[in-house]
Amino acid sequence: MTSHPRPLWLVKHGLEAQAKPYAMMSPDPEQYPGEIIEKDLAQGKIDAAIVWGPIAGYYAKRVRNVELAVIPLRSEPGVKFDYEIAMGVRYGSPNGKRPCRSSSARIKRRSRRSCASTTFRW
Repeated sequence: MTSHPRPLWLVKHGLEAQAKPYAMMSPDPEQYPGEIIEKDLAQGKIDAAIVWGPIAGYYAKRVRNVELAVIPLRSEPGVKFDYEIAMGVRYGSPNGKRPCRSSSARIKRRSRRSCASTTFRW
């Protein structure tokens, strides 16, 4: 069994028979990560897409011909959708912590603004 969250979530909710797999990355320059949203979802070829958050928000916002709702999937028992990140500095470098703290605060502010400007429906 795979440990990727998308297929695990589909199986857990009994939707695997209705799923259509898409390549995550392609060497074809005509294909891009938001294509599933801009083309297939917006054109009604599919009813829903499970896409990584930043990509989903960016491309859903660019679609103008239909209204799309971006719904964050939360982790649940057996399916992990959120992951921690870490930043590090050289040991003994007190000045190294300042840019990390500053960057961390800036990332948090941007995330809040990005989420506030994206349509979320529950």
